[in-house]
Amino acid sequence: MRDCKLRCFALIAFLPLAIIPLPLLSQLYAEDLPGTGPPQIPIAHPRPRNGPPPISRGRARPVMESAGLAFAGTVQSVEHIPAAGENRISTTRVTFRVDTAIRGVRAGQTVVVSEWGALWSTGERYAKGERVCLLLYPPSKLGLTSPVHGSAGRFRLRGRGRVVVPPDRRELLPPSLVARIDPQGEIAVEDFARALHERSAP
Repeated sequence: MRDCKLRCFALIAFLPLAIIPLPLLSQLYAEDLPGTGPPQIPIAHPRPRNGPPPISRGRARPVMESAGLAFAGTVQSVEHIPAAGENRISTTRVTFRVDTAIRGVRAGQTVVVSEWGALWSTGERYAKGERVCLLLYPPSKLGLTSPVHGSAGRFRLRGRGRVVVPPDRRELLPPSLVARIDPQGEIAVEDFARALHERSAP
């Protein structure tokens, strides 16, 4: 009698599974098995709050192949714009005077660059009067841009027009440019611009 009850209980327990189509049943169980089921979306880890954005590695293209704007210039002003109304994200608006044009600008032109505000906290900062050489991505649909490959697209200027090129940024630059860098890790801004312009020419 007890065996009969156990058999009846087992039949009732597994009866719902019997009416589920086999392909659907396999899919339900497959999603719980390691290495199967729908692909998992990786979680993006936030950038560190201190220090500049990391330089992209791997299959990153040379900087000029990705740059929409490129110039050496002087910071005229920096303005932080909080998120409000239609502006759903905070931005940093930096105004430059173009001293040496490379791509997409003219010498003497005033250029206003808008960046995602969060980049300021990662070290992407500017100060009035600072002289930099920038290679920037083409502006997005929101009008935002940033240096190509993070810090690889930003160089500081020293003295009277010398671009400082750290060793870890040279792999994405044309070999003809790298060959002109002096032992102090510097190159004249005119030579820097000429080499990049030659590289970008069709």
